Amino acid sequence: MQLKEFLKKNGLQMSEFGAMVGTTGATICRIANGQVPRKALMAKIHEATGGQVSPNDLVGVSDTQRDDHRGEDNLDGDVTQSRTPSIPTRDAGGNAK
Repeated sequence: MQLKEFLKKNGLQMSEFGAMVGTTGATICRIANGQVPRKALMAKIHEATGGQVSPNDLVGVSDTQRDDHRGEDNLDGDVTQSRTPSIPTRDAGGNAK
């Protein structure tokens, strides 16, 4: 379940929910609009929602997508990690390794 949907369903203001998880309403607003929270806050949101909003919901990955890509990305780990391609390293001569 998406965070916005959870808040609406439960009649919670973003500022109220922010206080429940130890942050501000502005931060909850940014998360509800797609910003990926740090792992610690993600865990607090998951706990405060009784598991209804999962870390995968917060990074925009459905359970189906996660299952389809098992082995490629482990979203149960550090989800704040960058998903951009890695930049190849170069040797002393400037050649890609």
